Amino acid sequence: MIKKFLHTVKALFTSPTKFFESLGQGNGVLNPFFYFLSIIVISGIFNAIWSKVMLKNMQNFMNQFSGSMPQGQSLPSMNQAMMNYSFTGAFLRTVIFGTIAIFIFSAIYHVILMILGEGKNGFENTLKASFFGYTPNLLVVIPFCGGIIGYIWAIVLTIIGLAKLQETSYGKASVAVLAILVLCCFIGMLAALGMGSMATMFNQ
Repeated sequence: MIKKFLHTVKALFTSPTKFFESLGQGNGVLNPFFYFLSIIVISGIFNAIWSKVMLKNMQNFMNQFSGSMPQGQSLPSMNQAMMNYSFTGAFLRTVIFGTIAIFIFSAIYHVILMILGEGKNGFENTLKASFFGYTPNLLVVIPFCGGIIGYIWAIVLTIIGLAKLQETSYGKASVAVLAILVLCCFIGMLAALGMGSMATMFNQ
C-alpha cells in the first residue's frame, strides 16, 4: 500500500496528465478518497507542527519586545494564544474541515461544469479530480512557503484532473475551479468595505 501510495504521488508530481488519462471512467471513488485522506492526514500533522513553531517564535519576539515597554505594560495575547494552542485540535481542524471542504468544492465545480454544458461523466469523476488534485498539499512539509506553493499547484492539478476526467477543455475546467476563488475574493472585498464603512461611522 505504501509503495502504491508513493507511486501515485510521484506520478501526480511528474506526469499528472498521463496519470489522469490512465484512470479512465468508473472504478469508484473509495480508493481515491482513502488516498486523499492519507494526504490530508500528513499535511494536517505538518500544519500543526509549523503553526506551533510560528506561534512559539512570535511569542519569543513579543516577549523581547514587551521587555522594552514601560513597566506595567505587556502583550499577553500571544502568551494566551500559546496556552490555548492544541496540536491535536489544529490537526483535527485541518482534517475535518479539509474533508468537508473538498466535497463542497467538488459539488460547486460540478454544478459550474453542468452550467457550461459539461460534467457528462458524472460527479464521481469530479470527486476523483479533487481527491488526486489535493496531492501538492504535501509540500506543507516545507516550512512557511511550502503550503502556499502546494495550494497553487493543487489548483493547477485539479484543473488538469477535471479536464481529463470530464473530457472537457482546460478553459472550462479552469472556470469551474477558479470561480470559487473569484467569489471568495469578492466576498472578502465586500466584508472589508463593510468593516471600513462601520469604522468610519463609529469615528464620526
